[in-house]
Amino acid sequence: MKKILLLVLVVIILGLISSLLLIPNNIKITKVGLLQANKRTAYRCLSQEDLMQKYLVTPGASATIDNGLNIIFNNTGFQFKPGVLDVVYVGINHKEENLKSVISLSEINSDSTALEWSTTLISSKNPVKRIQQYFHAQKIHESMASIIASLQEFVIKKENIYGLNVQRTMVTDTLLVTTKTTTKEYPKKEFYYDMIKILQNYIGNQKAASVNYPMLNITPLSNNQFAVTVAVPVNKALPDNNSIAFKRMIPGNILVAEVKGGTKTIEKAIRNLNNYATDYQLVAPAIPYQSLLTDRMMEPDSAKWITKLYYPIY
Repeated sequence: MKKILLLVLVVIILGLISSLLLIPNNIKITKVGLLQANKRTAYRCLSQEDLMQKYLVTPGASATIDNGLNIIFNNTGFQFKPGVLDVVYVGINHKEENLKSVISLSEINSDSTALEWSTTLISSKNPVKRIQQYFHAQKIHESMASIIASLQEFVIKKENIYGLNVQRTMVTDTLLVTTKTTTKEYPKKEFYYDMIKILQNYIGNQKAASVNYPMLNITPLSNNQFAVTVAVPVNKALPDNNSIAFKRMIPGNILVAEVKGGTKTIEKAIRNLNNYATDYQLVAPAIPYQSLLTDRMMEPDSAKWITKLYYPIY
């Protein structure tokens, strides 16, 4: 029996000595990944709570997000702090370990980004604690890998990021009659449909025809007013008439996305479309607009409104 106890003791001592020799003083924890998204998109997915909620807090996942970018993922705490465009700083808390880590993003091309997440755990000179730290580092690495895997799957579909199915196409309605004004409050549908009616009457008086749905742009101004512009695509060039102007659009490139819902839903979709253009460094040569597929005067339930968003680009 004494021999067995002695043997066990020797094994334990050898194990502790091995921990000092085999476990490095600085345990480097690094995880790399390739994201099918450009660097701006990747950065926003690591710095916006609403996006992080989508790919981290899912059914069956052990993750919660509270107080901004503080995340508990698989019993490990992560505190994300955005830096410059290609860096995100992340504090990591696991058991008694408190680490500082960095996520670095490197653009490969317009739709691919390399990600490297790294930190260092300084090992204790106490062999028992050193072994514990080694296993803590393994758990931290596993959590980092799971977060990156969730992000990789999330960014594959742009609808996940922007909430829209964004299509790139060409401008087809190049002939427009338009009118604009300003208002001190956000315009109600009656306000801009009265403007549309003026254009429709003018088109009829000119023996012309509209060829697509009415168009609307509402832009906040710096003086707490709103610029309201409406337009109707027509089948031929028409003369200007007082507040009505004829516009000829360049048949260039344009982003198109369809959205269903009322004003708040549409405004959110417009912001997301702006984010898409910013992420892909697209410039708008003309104002974006809504195409009113649903006659909002005839449909009182705004949840049923169908709107196409158009964002000219070059």
